[in-house]
Amino acid sequence: MAEPGGKRRYVRVRCEIFEDGSVTPLAVLWSPGITYEITKVARVESWSCLGTGRGKRYTIWVGGHQTFLYWDTNRWYVHERQWMPRQEGVAPNGRLRPQGASQ
Repeated sequence: MAEPGGKRRYVRVRCEIFEDGSVTPLAVLWSPGITYEITKVARVESWSCLGTGRGKRYTIWVGGHQTFLYWDTNRWYVHERQWMPRQEGVAPNGRLRPQGASQ
């Protein structure tokens, strides 16, 4: 059965882990040389994941675009159809452009 947000894409995530065990994602490392900085984590909620049945969904902002990042007990993923910045990344001015990509 297909997931409503499209195919899962597992990604590397740079995050900060605090003493209390809470995790704040800082950036999505999409592929070598392409990093999407997370400008805001708006919400974290429990999320039912396929396989384990438990995980978290992070509502995040990448530049001016809201999207979701998921933690499924042992790895991060996004739904490709919901992942707004996949065409381009975020430039410092808020426009979408991948870091490390040619202008």
